[in-house]
Amino acid sequence: NVTPGKFVTFFLGRLEPESGRLAYVNARHNPPIVVRADGSLDSLTTGGVVLGLFDDAKYEQSATELGAGDVLVVFSDGVTETWNRADVEFGDARLAELVRQGRGLDAAALEAEILRELDRFAEGTKATDDRTLIVIKRN
Repeated sequence: NVTPGKFVTFFLGRLEPESGRLAYVNARHNPPIVVRADGSLDSLTTGGVVLGLFDDAKYEQSATELGAGDVLVVFSDGVTETWNRADVEFGDARLAELVRQGRGLDAAALEAEILRELDRFAEGTKATDDRTLIVIKRN
């Protein structure tokens, strides 16, 4: 049950660790980023509308394969909507490039690097939203 006038974004993924297959559906959540070992980029957008908007909404499932060295980053809008003192937003492109550049790191180190860069970028500006960040790297 969602309060009228409110909605929820949602991303659900099921990763099969042995094969690297990731089945997912995205209900207008920030599209997770997949940075391939070669540096190419994919966004996981397939799904449907936000939850709570329509009672009869339909959602499409999709899948992708995570190969050796590929990185999956799932994040909330509090990550990309980090602002600095010049009133500049961190943004999707900056996050994608940071992940692309750090794809050689292990998942824990890349997550720590992203959080450090967000704090550096914010220049002490107080966060206006929570930050949720999941980093998975397939070996």
